[in-house]
Amino acid sequence: MIGFRTLDHTADIGIKAYGETLEKLFCNTALGMFSIVTDLDKVKSSRNFYIQIKGEDRENLLIKWLNELLYLFDTEYCLFNRFDIKINEISDYNLYKEKSYELSNDNNICKLNNLLKDTKDTKYSEEVEDKECKEINKFNNSSKHKENDENKKLLLKAVAWGEKVDLKKHPIKISIKGATYHKLEIKKNEIYIASIFFDV
Repeated sequence: MIGFRTLDHTADIGIKAYGETLEKLFCNTALGMFSIVTDLDKVKSSRNFYIQIKGEDRENLLIKWLNELLYLFDTEYCLFNRFDIKINEISDYNLYKEKSYELSNDNNICKLNNLLKDTKDTKYSEEVEDKECKEINKFNNSSKHKENDENKKLLLKAVAWGEKVDLKKHPIKISIKGATYHKLEIKKNEIYIASIFFDV
């Protein structure tokens, strides 16, 4: 199944993304967004960041997710091409703080549980292999996301992999300023479908 496609608009550029699950939808919207910026086939998964975001609903969470990735692109000069995501319903919304870290590599294990407790920036890890971050599956799933209830508070925890921008290797096609609520739509039939436009 195709993950995303670009949408034509008079002023802005957008994508329509697809996913069998909400997590896959969020992954494909991020891939679609960065494919507008550069050729993702030339991006290596050599740096990784841990991201935690809370949202009022699916639409709010998607906007915050994409804008957090753009913030890391602007501040850390990193392009992203791979994501592992968990989205859960949360009962005590105020307990969670929004954070993003770059993961440190300690004995070839990404210790995500420690990152949740640590409020300090972690050290950069320039080369991380896929097997080193399998602990993404150990995210605390104390409450399950109810797909049919759009009004529940949601918590996204993710690891994003990418590479620092090298303009010789990664020519920037279009510079995206942010994800917008303009014509934003998330719906679910047999699969999830999202339409989103970006400020460029």
